[in-house]
Amino acid sequence: GGDDKIISIEASREFTGKIKENCTLKIWDGLYHEIHNEPEKEEVFNFLIDWLDKEVSR
Repeated sequence: GGDDKIISIEASREFTGKIKENCTLKIWDGLYHEIHNEPEKEEVFNFLIDWLDKEVSR
């Protein structure tokens, strides 16, 4: 998440910038490291499921 204190957002951006395909960086503003445990977890899982569906159908 955007408020993660464990992983650097800039490091995540740098890492994903090196990936050429099948990579999406989504920064969840106001969320922390374990975005699947946040109150917004349903939105997080829906985003993940949608992304997986799109990637699998390629």
